[in-house]
Amino acid sequence: AKALPLLRDLAKDKDSDVRSAAASAIGSFNQTKALPLLRELAKDHDSNVRRATVWTLENFKQAKALLLLWKLAKDQNSDVRSAAARALRNFKQANSLWLLGELAKDKDSAVRRQAVWTLWDFKQAEALPLLRRLAKDQNSEVRSGAARALGNLKQANISPLLRQLAKDRDADVRSEAARALGDSKQTEALPLLRKLALEPDDRVAYAAAQSLGELCSQKELEDFLCQHDQQLCAGALTALDELLYMPGWLKDKGTRR
Repeated sequence: AKALPLLRDLAKDKDSDVRSAAASAIGSFNQTKALPLLRELAKDHDSNVRRATVWTLENFKQAKALLLLWKLAKDQNSDVRSAAARALRNFKQANSLWLLGELAKDKDSAVRRQAVWTLWDFKQAEALPLLRRLAKDQNSEVRSGAARALGNLKQANISPLLRQLAKDRDADVRSEAARALGDSKQTEALPLLRKLALEPDDRVAYAAAQSLGELCSQKELEDFLCQHDQQLCAGALTALDELLYMPGWLKDKGTRR
């Protein structure tokens, strides 16, 4: 507690690096006493100081800290807004989801990407409408993140949206969608996953084959491998090898071919 007055002085230092360090150090103090000083640092003219303030707020659980994050989520600097989107993963209240929805509309794709990554941590059904919107984002990394977050929800009504993402023009989006279909146990997607496992792109084929392992029996995997052995790329073959040679899968590991 005796160090807090010193931090107040350092928070006014002319060197922005010192003020940033002060913002980071405040996190080790009583949150009620630290918040007034963080409010001042949140107004700092240097964006690095404001971003350090957000990083400290990420570990605060008080409603007053969330109010300050709301302000920083509207910061003119995109790095600060992105940090605010990340910090919201520790504030899983309903109004946090609303704020994430606002950040998901940000003009900067890096902010929208961080918003969707935070939604992955939420794992709440209430996030589904927001993820539907992000699944149509113009940025492929945002769509990829939306696919990953959808798989984490593990709800039956996400299957149509994931199947649509599995047909995306971007391979990373398709691979995340394929992985999410397996994670969420979407058995109706088996025909699509078999098709994706035959793609020439290693990332997509690997993810699809791994998801087949989540949904298929050992015999079904072996039959698929025997039927399409010559068509499978290295990614799919690697995934199937990992599944079929995993301890407990095959009694006789020499029966594959």
